Amino acid sequence: GETTKTSDNNPTGKTTSQNQSIISTISQNVSCNSELYSSSSSFYPAGYSLNDQHQLEARRGANDATSETSSFINLLKGNIGTGVLAMPLGFYYAGLWVGFISLPILGFICLHCMHLLLESNKELCRREHYEFLSLEETASVAFKTGPIALRRHAPLVSALSKMFLVITQIGFCCVYVGFVSENLFRLIECQTVGTGLSLPLYNTMLLVPLLIICSIRQLKTIAYLSVLSGICHAISLGIIFYYCTRGLDHHAETAAFGGWANLPLFFGTAMFSFEGIGLILPIENKMRDPSNFGTRYGVLTSATFMVIFLYVAMGYYGYITFGSAILGSITLNLPSGDLLSMAVQVLVSAAIFLSYPLQLYVPVHVILALVCKPSEDPLLEVAKDYVIRLLLVFLTFILATAIPDIGLFISLVGAISSSYLALILPPVVHIVTFWPRTGQYNLILVKAVAIIGLGLLGSVIGSYTSLAAIVQSFSSDNNSTILAC
Repeated sequence: GETTKTSDNNPTGKTTSQNQSIISTISQNVSCNSELYSSSSSFYPAGYSLNDQHQLEARRGANDATSETSSFINLLKGNIGTGVLAMPLGFYYAGLWVGFISLPILGFICLHCMHLLLESNKELCRREHYEFLSLEETASVAFKTGPIALRRHAPLVSALSKMFLVITQIGFCCVYVGFVSENLFRLIECQTVGTGLSLPLYNTMLLVPLLIICSIRQLKTIAYLSVLSGICHAISLGIIFYYCTRGLDHHAETAAFGGWANLPLFFGTAMFSFEGIGLILPIENKMRDPSNFGTRYGVLTSATFMVIFLYVAMGYYGYITFGSAILGSITLNLPSGDLLSMAVQVLVSAAIFLSYPLQLYVPVHVILALVCKPSEDPLLEVAKDYVIRLLLVFLTFILATAIPDIGLFISLVGAISSSYLALILPPVVHIVTFWPRTGQYNLILVKAVAIIGLGLLGSVIGSYTSLAAIVQSFSSDNNSTILAC
């Protein structure tokens, strides 16, 4: 967990993106000796001036740098995941018009937090002479160099950041297993003659394919799978919007407000969907000209606006199309027996399945760094790597089978971990980094406290509500709706 200053060819190893150019920012070697996950920052040589933008751009440009367009696409790919398919259910939780208003507000707050994290990262890199710091390293260095009273908490902050990052990624993988198995169940049992198999058996049948695909350890190969996944996902989204907009003159019954009891579930679903906080630092670091990444109308803002627009459109049109019958994934509501509907479920299942190895990559290497010694035998390292992958795949299978309601699982993951990474950590790091500069009338501090309060309140209430709903689903007939055609 210690942040070190190493050579320029040291890997970054921090990403959740589904694109090869982002993946190129991290090592293609999984050896513990390469310090894949724990040493991702580089030290400027003596006399190097971070204020010399031309030198910085030349330095980045020499190492497979990306254009603004590529970075924009990378941000879109990294943010638009399974959460967009659950957004109609989020609108059902919030209500049509409350969701229509609240989702952009949450999106803009998350965007603001991304800018806070980016600003803190740049200041710490300038102050401490780092070329690049990952999200958790930024938090650690902020506390190490911040107010004296907080410096002893730096290891704790770094550990918490890694823990929530791992929880988030494992949560994504659990949701992925649920998405694939439910879509395959609907496709085979509801749209064809059927086999009579239950949903848990479909989860079990995914075990062997998941173990095979997760045995791939080379990031270059995983990158190709992710690109193919992105293509399948884009086509399926286009077909889903066709279904949602072809009958706009016949709306399903909707509620303007879903009720206070369901509002925390909406919060968790929304926070799960805005999953791009871990992408912004690696993407900005790989840009040929990073000066336009974090500006008011730069790459980050433009891509996030596009994501918010897509989420609102999917949530709004999906909810008015299917109303209270909406399920955890909108693909499960598409009409049975329709060729396009079957194509969507095949494409979505393929897209999510192919994305699974990349989502598992971060937790594998966080744990691998903990169990490997610097002088570990290479064969023993490989053996530990495969054992960790095996155990994590089984863990995600068990959790996905135990909690078959995708919508509640998404809300739980979003409330527990995504809210910490997206809403709580960035303003905390920003205040610690720039302390005691809190703005006129302490407005910066007041704003930070308000955002942190929102994150904590949403996390606690959202986690409790999601867990209570999951427990209730086990003791009622609600679970049967997931298995019915």
